[in-house]
Amino acid sequence: MEELHQKISKFISSRLDDKSLVADFTQETLLKLITYQSRKRILSAEAFGIQIAKNLLTDHFRKNRKEMQVLKVEEDYNELVDEMLQCQSRYIDALDQESRELITKVDLNKISQKEIAGNLGVPYPSLRSKVQRARKKIKDQFETECILEYDKIGQVISCKKRSC
Repeated sequence: MEELHQKISKFISSRLDDKSLVADFTQETLLKLITYQSRKRILSAEAFGIQIAKNLLTDHFRKNRKEMQVLKVEEDYNELVDEMLQCQSRYIDALDQESRELITKVDLNKISQKEIAGNLGVPYPSLRSKVQRARKKIKDQFETECILEYDKIGQVISCKKRSC
């Protein structure tokens, strides 16, 4: 059994640099091998153990690849948001004072439109229309200066400056 342990460990360490992962995968491989052997007869424990190790490594690398892709997407999305926020603040500053104050309160300070309407003494539907118009002005400014790409549900996934 010790010889089998060494062969499987050597096989796994040839594919992984992390010694603790090598030990974990070796132990998991041997555990699966012993569990399987208790139920069925195996002709070559070494070949079967190597196959189990290959499957474990494949699953490990597949999982890590997906995690890396998710991290890359999140990183790209965060960069996009940062870029768009820089532009957005310029576009908000370019709005008239009333629109600028509404957008600041509603979208940046997260105050409810109903609360703002009550404080200003204006009908809620009127205030809602003003906020929508201000948002449209900002969106139009983005679309004038940038090429926006949207996903299936309408969220911006790409923003590139138009060349002049």
